Amino acid sequence: MTRRPPRSVTSKSGRIHKTATELFAKETKEEAPSSSEPYVGTLILAEAASIVYGRAEADYGDPLADFTRTAKMWEPIFGTTVTPKQVAMCMICVKLSREVNSHNKDNFVDIAGYAETAMRVVTGK
Repeated sequence: MTRRPPRSVTSKSGRIHKTATELFAKETKEEAPSSSEPYVGTLILAEAASIVYGRAEADYGDPLADFTRTAKMWEPIFGTTVTPKQVAMCMICVKLSREVNSHNKDNFVDIAGYAETAMRVVTGK
């Protein structure tokens, strides 16, 4: 059976997540993956979506509520107002810093997850 990279991932909540498959050829000089092997970036995005709409939501609750709490905790530390969107962006920075130090696939999964969570915070969905 030939496996093809998924074009999208449907989460438990029914949202459709476009993959980066179309961007692969634009962003790299490599050939697009063969239809017999899944594209690694697509798998990372699918893993991130399953975490954001599965385990993370179950463990931490609604992202807006979670990041609002975190923002309120950070405000006295930083001495300024912090928004839930800024929390998501800072968490992406933490993962980028860790990746610069040492490669770990989970850093990329988490970056994708925090980007999705940031969009949920911004859009309220």
